[in-house]
Amino acid sequence: VERLKTWGFQVGCIHGGMKPGSREEPGTRIFAEQQFKDGLIQVLIATEAAGEGINLQCCNILFNYDIPWNPNRLEQRMGRIHRYGQKEDCLIFNFVAANTIEGQILQKLLEKQAAPVGTKAKKAARRPSKAVVTYGAEANAIASAILEKKSSAKG
Repeated sequence: VERLKTWGFQVGCIHGGMKPGSREEPGTRIFAEQQFKDGLIQVLIATEAAGEGINLQCCNILFNYDIPWNPNRLEQRMGRIHRYGQKEDCLIFNFVAANTIEGQILQKLLEKQAAPVGTKAKKAARRPSKAVVTYGAEANAIASAILEKKSSAKG
């Protein structure tokens, strides 16, 4: 968070200790969501509390630092930005070492998502934009480049 602030980004948070609240109630999840939508904060850091009930189609870049073991939870996270109303292609970065069990599980999950079957194929076909999903060292390099570029564009 501090590094993002030194780069000139306004940073907000959503975590489990916050109540849902309203758009006019500071310190609540919906207030933080609205600030992000309005551009008052450029980076929104969230725990699993933002996995459901929050619509962030105004955002097109997602960084996952802690990959859940349940693939449905990961899909829910990605669904916060990769949804109807999204006007940009989504970039999703999963920070996990490729040569670990977590990395192998994530790779299998991404392979399954790349080749949808049955009802999943219909759901994937309705998505409004494509999502580029990466992990490991590649994710780290690309994410760093994006943040540095956005930071330098602000100054």
